[in-house]
Amino acid sequence: MKRYLWMLIFIFLPCLLPAQKFEIAGGMGYGACSMSDLKTLNEDIMKRLPFESEVVDDFPAWFFYRLSFTTMIGKKISLGGLYTHSSSGSRVSSADYSGEYYFDTRLAANSVGLQFGVKAFQHRNFDVRLKVVAGTILTHAGFHENLEVNGSRLSDEYTMNSLSFYFNPEIGVHYRFGILGVAVFGGYRVDTKGHLNYNGQKTNLITDWSGFNVGAELVVMIPFAKEKHKDKAVTILAR
Repeated sequence: MKRYLWMLIFIFLPCLLPAQKFEIAGGMGYGACSMSDLKTLNEDIMKRLPFESEVVDDFPAWFFYRLSFTTMIGKKISLGGLYTHSSSGSRVSSADYSGEYYFDTRLAANSVGLQFGVKAFQHRNFDVRLKVVAGTILTHAGFHENLEVNGSRLSDEYTMNSLSFYFNPEIGVHYRFGILGVAVFGGYRVDTKGHLNYNGQKTNLITDWSGFNVGAELVVMIPFAKEKHKDKAVTILAR
C-alpha cells in the first residue's frame, strides 16, 4: 500500500511547479518485453518433462495503458509524471488422449516515472516532442503448473514480485484542436531487471521489460487561470 501511495506522490509532484499550462493524457499502446530469463525457464521445464511439449506463448508483445500529468514550463519545456500498466505471459503445453499438462506464467507490471520533454519542432497545431521517462517498475508474477492424467489432477500455484528501474527515451507527434489534442508516440524502454522475490526471499528468476513500444493517447490541455488574470491586470495598468 505504501508503495502505491509513493507512486501517486511521484506522479503529482511536478504539478506543484509554476507553469503556463497543465496537460492530462490517457492512452494505450503495444509494447515488447525481453524476459530472456523467464524464456530460459520455459526451455528448462520442457527439457525435464518426460513427454514432448511446446511453448504456445512466449512473452509476446502486448497492450499497455498509461496516464500522465504534465506541466508546460514556458513554450518548449515540459515536466510531469507517468503511470503505465503492462502485461505479458507464457505457456508451456502438452496434450494427448491420456491427459494434459501446462505451465503458465502471467506478468502484470505497474510503473511510475518522471518525464522531461522538449518541443523539438512546432508548426501551427502540430508539434514534435522528445521525451525521457525514468522511474520504477513493480511486477507481479503468477505461476500455475497443472497436470491431468486419466482423470487424476495435480496443480500448483504460487506468486512472486520484483522491483526494478527503467529509462525510456521517446518521440511523439501531437496535434491540438482547442483544449483537446491527440498524440502518437514511440520509444524504447530499458529495464535494469529485477529479481523475483518469493515469500520475502530473492530468487534467481529475473524480469526484464526492455523493448520497443508504440501507442496513441488523448490529451486535455488546461491553461492556468492565474495566467489569464495576470494578462488582464497588465491590460488595465496599460490603460
